[in-house]
Amino acid sequence: QALIYIVIVVGYNFFTGDIGQLSMAQQGFFAIGAYTTAILTTTSGWPWWAALLASMLITGFAGILVGIPTLKVRGQYLIMVTMGFSEIIRLVATNWGGLTNGASGIPKIPSPSLGAWHFTSKTSIYYLFLAMALIMILIAWRVRKTKYGRAFLAIRDGELAADVMGLNTTYVKVIAFFLSAVFAGMGGNMFASSFNYISPDTFTLSQTVLILAMLLIGGEGSISGAIVGAIILTYLPELLRFAANYYVMIYGLLILLITLFLPGGVVGYVKTLWKRTVGPKLFKTTPVAEAPREFNARDLLMGRSKAYQKPAPSSTESPSFEDGQPSLAKTVKKEGDAS
Repeated sequence: QALIYIVIVVGYNFFTGDIGQLSMAQQGFFAIGAYTTAILTTTSGWPWWAALLASMLITGFAGILVGIPTLKVRGQYLIMVTMGFSEIIRLVATNWGGLTNGASGIPKIPSPSLGAWHFTSKTSIYYLFLAMALIMILIAWRVRKTKYGRAFLAIRDGELAADVMGLNTTYVKVIAFFLSAVFAGMGGNMFASSFNYISPDTFTLSQTVLILAMLLIGGEGSISGAIVGAIILTYLPELLRFAANYYVMIYGLLILLITLFLPGGVVGYVKTLWKRTVGPKLFKTTPVAEAPREFNARDLLMGRSKAYQKPAPSSTESPSFEDGQPSLAKTVKKEGDAS
């Protein structure tokens, strides 16, 4: 299951991490990929690999159809539109009984197979999904090195500036949305073929919240952060089973603390720790100075508001003003220089 979420979250990072805009559509794309695989393999008799390609293509096409009209908005409006899309997909899966079998779900979905190779055991499925996850991680890494990856980061750092420089921001965001959908389509195929059963109850809003939490905790804008976040939140509930009825409360508290005190995610904190302490000691180099950052919740709790006050301009940069007039000393000095 961790490998499935790694593929989905790495794809989700294209739009929410690299572009920097929050989307709640990943749950809908995940459902489309899973139901496409389930319907094609159980009803139409398609082989698994063909259903995999169809799931990725159909979810990618859905991403383009949804992205073109909706990605012209941003902020809370984009969140509401994408959340509505995901909810529509879930309601269609629940009520279109002739196609999706309604609330009963689709059972007896075939396990993965490639020609004469049938992946029926958990070990064989694990290694197959591991290879698929590594391929998608490599594709994500390669995309970030292309002009599209640089365009994603340009929009995140300043959409207005990127637009002024001639970048078609809507087109670039649709590309990111398309990639995010394709990765979710593969994740849906992996989920359906490994669990051999799907139902609308699996694809609720909690799935989107879980995927978003994985990205934030691991570190948004980073492929390694998406991987780490998916692994942490997949295994954390199992590690907390000893707490019995209290594990949900502990689980939520841990997520809250990580979000508050590690705003850059686990990977961001490790990178900062390496640059400040481990790296300089290991290679005997000068520690990297901390870049200015915005005031966040951790500083509020620790009482560090003064540390982020802007310093007053020095006398060499601009003249001082008292009651709306330049100071007399600097005015006399300027007149003396002029004479």
